[in-house]
Amino acid sequence: MAAQESMVIAQQGAWAKAELLARRIHQLTMVPMRSENHPTWDPTWRQAVEAAFVAIASGNEDAMDDALTRLEQLALTL
Repeated sequence: MAAQESMVIAQQGAWAKAELLARRIHQLTMVPMRSENHPTWDPTWRQAVEAAFVAIASGNEDAMDDALTRLEQLALTL
């Protein structure tokens, strides 16, 4: 029973992180175009967004953390 509860709590954490990452992707891709680094133009951005979606699909929290960190670093270029 305790193992099931731990698994449910872990899944809730992964879902919360996935939601946070998805919201950040949405925010960043809705930024008005101010530079050539805009997510819809720059291949580096597209790769980072694709990696973020793969991380969400995997459910791996570490991968989601890495993807969020990468997106935040790229956001500084906007």
